[in-house]
Amino acid sequence: MSESNKYTVIIPTRERAETLHYTLRTVVEQEYANLTIIVSDNFSQDNTQEVVASFPDPRIQYLNIGKRVSMSENFEFGLNHVSEGFVLFLGDDDGLLPGAIQRVNKIVEETGMRAVTSGIAQYVWPNHPDERSRNKMSWSIRDDVEIRRSSEWMRNVLSFRSLYTFDLPGLYCGFVHIDVIGSMKKDGVFFLSQTPDAYSAFACAVALDTYAFSHRPFAIHGASGRSNGASYFHKQDKSESKKFFQENTIPFHPMLRVCPSYRVIASESFLQLRDAFPEKTSSYKFDLNALLSAALSERNEYSRTAIDQAVMEMAALNKLNVNHIYRQGRRIVPRIQRYLFELSKLFPLRAAYSGIPDSSIIGVSNVYEAAKTMVVFWGINDGVIITRYRSYLKRFMSLFKKS
Repeated sequence: MSESNKYTVIIPTRERAETLHYTLRTVVEQEYANLTIIVSDNFSQDNTQEVVASFPDPRIQYLNIGKRVSMSENFEFGLNHVSEGFVLFLGDDDGLLPGAIQRVNKIVEETGMRAVTSGIAQYVWPNHPDERSRNKMSWSIRDDVEIRRSSEWMRNVLSFRSLYTFDLPGLYCGFVHIDVIGSMKKDGVFFLSQTPDAYSAFACAVALDTYAFSHRPFAIHGASGRSNGASYFHKQDKSESKKFFQENTIPFHPMLRVCPSYRVIASESFLQLRDAFPEKTSSYKFDLNALLSAALSERNEYSRTAIDQAVMEMAALNKLNVNHIYRQGRRIVPRIQRYLFELSKLFPLRAAYSGIPDSSIIGVSNVYEAAKTMVVFWGINDGVIITRYRSYLKRFMSLFKKS
């Protein structure tokens, strides 16, 4: 297989050296020569630079912006150091699966697509604030690749059937060609929302007619104790999310109010895109009533009060009938439609997702070991977890542990 295609993995980071080490291990073990690994350091005050320097890989570029900036500005800083090929952003507690770059390159060569994204693989670190979620792993085990029409999946997301933007061709844990990104810059800037992952998904979808979607993941979405999302969406320590909001330089869209709703946060990015590129987004309808009703369906024990307050504020701000919104939120038909949409993505149905409730029982304690484990499961009985393999897997995983 040719390695003429250039790939760049950008890892924005800030004072998370303990997870960055394992994230980098998953990337430097990619056996693809035409790869650049950019660590975009948001002025870390810990030993981040030393962690990066501990990997003697000439493909790594360490960049330090020299002052504390917002997340979107750090993303932009890293992106500005890429001039060719395909780009992916990887969180500093995420990871690439073994053979990911080769798999993506094969898809690019076979399809000619300018963007490749994939199904979800997740790993929850042992220090996650929600004790009930710690050590959980899950992944898609479908192996097919489909060519998706961007407009169709944009409308699926904007009808709030999906919880977030992971079905779209975004830069977060997905590869997009730099020419596509360049076509969506305004005044030299690409990221125009305080939520860069969601913004890139909408922006790249608008720029592309079609993209490739690999049901088998090539990246792991990690959730650690220092994650902004983990901090904001759970009741415990919110120090990380407070830093995130304090450092933002892009105001939240004036139509909306920030709250722990994935759909509200994703919609904010679309509205920023719509304001920046009205001619490219004019064919997409946005129903604020439907958004607020869908946000109500996300309420849980941690977020109920915050979402209720935000919904009432957004209704008043936009002169909407809040009682009508709550009635819509209680309607069973929209909820069934959302469930059916999620269910439809499982077909052809055999077992679309697999997982381990507590991966510590097989010796997994970081995203690097999680990546190795997922590959083992794909190789054993086509991803189906069988109890009798657990002791074997525990011994197997010990081979990857290093002192």
